Formats: sequence, C-alpha cells, structure tokens
Amino acid sequence: MKIILITLLLCFNLSAMARQPAFSSLQTRISDNEKTLSIQINGQRNSRKIHVNESFDVENMSRLRKELLKYQVFTNHGLGIPFQEVPGLIAVCLGSFFLFITVLILWYRSKQRAHTRVV
Repeated sequence: MKIILITLLLCFNLSAMARQPAFSSLQTRISDNEKTLSIQINGQRNSRKIHVNESFDVENMSRLRKELLKYQVFTNHGLGIPFQEVPGLIAVCLGSFFLFITVLILWYRSKQRAHTRVV
C-alpha cells in the first residue's frame, strides 16, 4: 500500500514538474553496476549551479526501489528526473491508475447487480 501511494504521488509530481518552464543546461550520468548506483548531475538551472555526485549501495534493492531512489535524488535537488531514466516508474504509474479504475468499475457493477436483485 505504501509503494502504491508513493507511486501515485510520483505521478502527480512528475506531471507538475514537466509543466514548469525552466532554463536548464544539465548533464546527468547515472550508472548502476547492480551493487552501487552512482548519480552525477552537473550544470545550471535558472541561473543556479548544480553539482551532485552521490553513490548508493543498491545490492539488495529491487528495480522499482532503485528508480524511486533516482527520483528522490533529483527531487531533493529541485530537479525533475529525465523521463528516459524512469520507464519503470511511468509503467507503474499507468498500471496503478488502470488497476484503480478497473477496481472502481468492478465495485460499481457489483453494487449495481446487488441493487437490481433486491428490486
């Protein structure tokens, strides 16, 4: 449940960050050798210089947790994560949305059937 909530919040935040007009000249380098995830960001955004060089131990993390970690690093520095870096998050967001809609439709239909049997 916690991951679903985080994923939904990420979807809303990604769409909000995508709408923000901003001048940026950023170079990002993300490398993952299954043991260590390294994120390097250098450049400028809205006349603010940004230099990030962080490494994380990700040996026992799932792919989704790694992508959430990438997202957290970018948002902690006030940046939107490049969409090509999070295909899994986008898929999870869309999947969660469609799952929610499906459950809502099934719930509505079951209530509708129960109501027609009573009448």
